[in-house]
Amino acid sequence: MSVAEFCHAVGIGRTTAYELFASHEVTPIRLGRRTLIPRSEKDALIANRLAAAKAEA
Repeated sequence: MSVAEFCHAVGIGRTTAYELFASHEVTPIRLGRRTLIPRSEKDALIANRLAAAKAEA
């Protein structure tokens, strides 16, 4: 999925998405000039955030 699709699916902005890439929480794939995020990365991010939220509660 594209960066825009990823942002929409997760409910974040582009700046936050690129911060996630820089921190290696999400690993994008570069194909030429395009930056794509595998759906498995989106699913893993959501699962990790849910697990962290449950651990805090």
